[in-house]
Amino acid sequence: MVPIWPFRKKQPEPAKTIKIKNPEVIEYERTTTDDQDELVSSRLHLKDKEFLDAMKFFGEDKKED
Repeated sequence: MVPIWPFRKKQPEPAKTIKIKNPEVIEYERTTTDDQDELVSSRLHLKDKEFLDAMKFFGEDKKED
């Protein structure tokens, strides 16, 4: 008589799937004040001496050619 085989055939495991998480969307609302609006609309900083000197230093002023 043949002895009983001590090892069983392994059952296949179920297929592994990865669940894709939807990224959370965070929305922010930016509040503006009158000071910020004036700063953005004002272009006086473009005529400021320190600003013009910095632009010359970094080579943005092409009038020197």
